[in-house]
Formats: sequence, C-alpha cells, structure tokens
Amino acid sequence: MPSGINPFLVVPMRWTPDGQALTYLDTAKETAGIWILPLDRSKPKPLVRFQTDEVISFDLSPDRRRVVFALNLTTSDAVIAKIVP
Repeated sequence: MPSGINPFLVVPMRWTPDGQALTYLDTAKETAGIWILPLDRSKPKPLVRFQTDEVISFDLSPDRRRVVFALNLTTSDAVIAKIVP
C-alpha cells in the first residue's frame, strides 16, 4: 500500500481512462494530492499536489488535463493545486 494511505479509511479511487492505472487521493501532509498507481506494479507517481490535506473527493477529465475536487475547508477559502507534468 502506498505511503500516506490508512488502510482502514475509504480512499477515493478512480480508474484512468485507459484502464492501466488507478488514481487515488493521498491526504498525508507531506504527500497530499492525487496520485497514479500503475497496475504494472511500478511506483505511484503524483498527478496533482495540494498544499492542503482537506481534499475529500476528486475526479479527472478523460484526458487527465483537468481535475475537479471537493474541499472540507474550515480555516481557509483558497487552495493552490499544481498539475505535475
């Protein structure tokens, strides 16, 4: 299991459009973001990094160029997200 994932919590996951990987939400402070987990057992890679651990849900456009996410914000109303090339 990738670091930052508590196996006792429900982790939002989505298939990539090609079916070759899963995308999942990592909420650990140092690795918060949306990650891609290839099914070929290679290492997970970041897709989007967040500067908050308050993301609770997400979805990607079919071409993976856009992301929508829901936040559970209690202290701020601005979040910076960066698409990782």
